[in-house]
Amino acid sequence: MRRIVLGVVVLFCASHLAGAQPAPAAPIAEATAPPDQPAPGSLTFAGITISGLLDAYATINPARTATNPAPNDLYVFETQANGASVSLAKIALERKAAPVGFRLDVGFGETIDIVNATDAAAGMGHDVMRNLEQAYISWAATPSLTFKVGKMVTHHGMEVIESQSNWNYTHSLLFSYAIPFTQTGIAVDWVASDELELTLFVVNGLNNTFEGNAFKSPGAQVSYKPAPELTLIQNFSAFNEQPGDAGGLTRFDNAVYLFDTVATYAPIPELELGLNTDVAYDATLWSDALLAGAAAYCRWHANDKIALSGRAEIFHDNASPTLGILLPMKGNVAEGTGTFSYAPSNGLLLRAEARLDHGFGEFKPFTDKAGTAMSSAHQVTMIFGAVAAF
Repeated sequence: MRRIVLGVVVLFCASHLAGAQPAPAAPIAEATAPPDQPAPGSLTFAGITISGLLDAYATINPARTATNPAPNDLYVFETQANGASVSLAKIALERKAAPVGFRLDVGFGETIDIVNATDAAAGMGHDVMRNLEQAYISWAATPSLTFKVGKMVTHHGMEVIESQSNWNYTHSLLFSYAIPFTQTGIAVDWVASDELELTLFVVNGLNNTFEGNAFKSPGAQVSYKPAPELTLIQNFSAFNEQPGDAGGLTRFDNAVYLFDTVATYAPIPELELGLNTDVAYDATLWSDALLAGAAAYCRWHANDKIALSGRAEIFHDNASPTLGILLPMKGNVAEGTGTFSYAPSNGLLLRAEARLDHGFGEFKPFTDKAGTAMSSAHQVTMIFGAVAAF
């Protein structure tokens, strides 16, 4: 069942280290920039930027015992309970469009396995697809107009796949269950001014390198920066993953319409606030056709090395099969996360994080101490993460 979450947290956040929203510069690679931006300390050879990272973590889940090896429920990547694991190892090559460029991200570990888990290409003998996060060509037709074709990370959401580029270590429920991870197709980006940017997309669908039906998913992103401290982003996509005639080229009557909004505001250099909302309408459902959620973020930079962050989130699961819900039930979940971040040196980020997930009413999406799935309304975890990047 497509899980939902509600979060309640207060955060205070970290160093000039991670994150893709407006913030002071960060010593750790890919800190406050999207994953297609070069990391501090990255290498450049013949106009090609080479960057990489290694992300590892350990978790504590009091509800797990030696006889109860269940994973951390509702976590999309950091699923290992009471143990350590490598989340992501990655190398990226990029040449900026001048006028022709490209981007290639190759990853290994449980994160990239999950990102590509539903990609039909990986199941058709194309094993290399299992390790591709991004692979696209870009062309700057004019200084303000750029075309991209290939596999790209999604334009939706406040968060990205790489944990050090987010304000918290674990990912939100909205990132995990309301939006796709990647999209393969064509993007046209137009920078209208310093304040306004518009991008249009035509892609295969949800996380599909190879198309699974005839429907082509349209998408759009409008980014507006009315002031240096405020950024507003509105995203849209329509997905139809139905097989056969139901997934035909013009079958918008079977589509899911996703509206994703992101806002970030930095009232002072040390403090950042963020809000992400997702609303999706599933035309295939007769009732309860709306999936909705909201996540509020806060990050406080104590100094160049230390930051405190928090995330409070709520999500309503409407059992939409199109968005990948695993169980035939629906409910409401809240999630609250607090994160301490420390960057002892350039290229290294250490994090300690506490997280509480809670299901409401009869909705009990968590495994209890006895190992019985879907029988507990609560989950409490502690996680320790380390990311080395160049």
